[in-house]
Amino acid sequence: MSFSNRISQTLHEEHQATVALMERLEQLIARQRRSPPANERGVAQLLDELSRELGADVERHFAFEEAQLFTYLDAIGDKAIGAHLAGEHAAMRPLGTLLAALARNARDNGFDGPGWDEFRHIGGRAVRAHAGPRAKGGDGVAAAARGKHGRSDRSAALRILCRERVRTSP
Repeated sequence: MSFSNRISQTLHEEHQATVALMERLEQLIARQRRSPPANERGVAQLLDELSRELGADVERHFAFEEAQLFTYLDAIGDKAIGAHLAGEHAAMRPLGTLLAALARNARDNGFDGPGWDEFRHIGGRAVRAHAGPRAKGGDGVAAAARGKHGRSDRSAALRILCRERVRTSP
């Protein structure tokens, strides 16, 4: 998917990278179940990416959305979506921070039985937390960005996006 606005494109690419990372984590957890994975290259790479992406990168991404996007939405009268997404951020932030620390420790020291159990538990919670937002509103983002609704006005597209995301929320 391609967006004409660079900020929209960057946010989309960052979301997609996080989705792909969570999918790889989910696959590792499903594949290994109870026993820690061997210290192989693919596992080490995933642990390294988790420690980076769920640490500073996600915090930077969340901070940008909260300071720029959510305040913009609030200013144009769409306060509910910003509040909803800030709530999702608040739920994901501590999981991401803890998972990043666990991944960093496992990358540096390997897994033992209890360490793998904790990583698997927290990783599963993080996958489920990220699954909610990625399952909601994705088509609304794409439609608003492509102007599918016949609106070229940026604020109109954002309002369409926000309403669709709120409508798809549980």
